[in-house]
Amino acid sequence: MDQRTWEVVYQLLVLHDFSASEIQAYFDHPDQRPIFARGSLATVAQIARIPAGQLQTTLTNYQNYAAQKNDPEFHRDPQYLQAYQGDTYYLMEQGDRFATTLGGYFIDPQHLNLQTKDQTLIPNYFGAGEIIGGVNGNDSMPSMINTWAIASAYVAG
Repeated sequence: MDQRTWEVVYQLLVLHDFSASEIQAYFDHPDQRPIFARGSLATVAQIARIPAGQLQTTLTNYQNYAAQKNDPEFHRDPQYLQAYQGDTYYLMEQGDRFATTLGGYFIDPQHLNLQTKDQTLIPNYFGAGEIIGGVNGNDSMPSMINTWAIASAYVAG
């Protein structure tokens, strides 16, 4: 990512309880995981053990896609094709992980009956806990999910 994107990512890391010193520690220890790297494209490639030539080709292709507002490789929506700016690059390793659905089923809030998207009740089907209505927004909150599930079960009877 470029500096502009890194500044947004940095704010999200801080928002989700990473301190400035924790973030800096990732950069200070490139031999540990997850890998955080910053610098020239060649430096980032070396730290991340990515062939520099391939990374340069990927960046060149992406810059062309952004300029043309057309990504024939991954078919990204043109509104998300933003050219990289500057010559400082950032890389954050992403590892295998799992995530919850963070909500999704529509329910009757009074009785927790599942509903179709047009709010038609589905008889004898109920929802409780984190699967209903995006209870935690865009982030999961350990232990709060359990409380929500227990409270939902209580309301459902």
